[in-house]
Amino acid sequence: MELVFEPVQQAIKYSPRPYQQGAIDAAVAFFKGNRKINVIEVLPTGSGKSIVIANIAKDLEGDTIVFQPSKEILEQNYAKYISYGYRASIYSASAGQKRIHRVTFATIGSVAKKHHLFKHFKNIIIDECHLVNSKGGMYHDFIKAIEGCKVLGLTATP
Repeated sequence: MELVFEPVQQAIKYSPRPYQQGAIDAAVAFFKGNRKINVIEVLPTGSGKSIVIANIAKDLEGDTIVFQPSKEILEQNYAKYISYGYRASIYSASAGQKRIHRVTFATIGSVAKKHHLFKHFKNIIIDECHLVNSKGGMYHDFIKAIEGCKVLGLTATP
């Protein structure tokens, strides 16, 4: 799949369903609020996490990195985001692109040792966050290196 950096000419607007809008509103409120802890949102399989992620990321202040565990999920989330007409980039060796933008979709393996490039980022969204090891590992080290950022995890498998 060829991934394009520029937004699509004709934006497609997907209207979130009520449960998606609730997840979007709660996540945006978390990022804009003063809570110091990170949070997880649980959305069932097939509930449209890519729509939720796109709508969260578009409303956030500061730079946002969106992690996916695989190239396939990265392509899906990126495609949904740019289908709205928003600009974003991809930083993933498996996807063949390494660009940074206000919203950057990435795989952890590609940025784990490049955290210095993302020091200015304020928001981290992790799709399939049940794969994150709280006791260590690439996600843990990356998050620790980006001081002061807020982290939202999304999963169907808490």
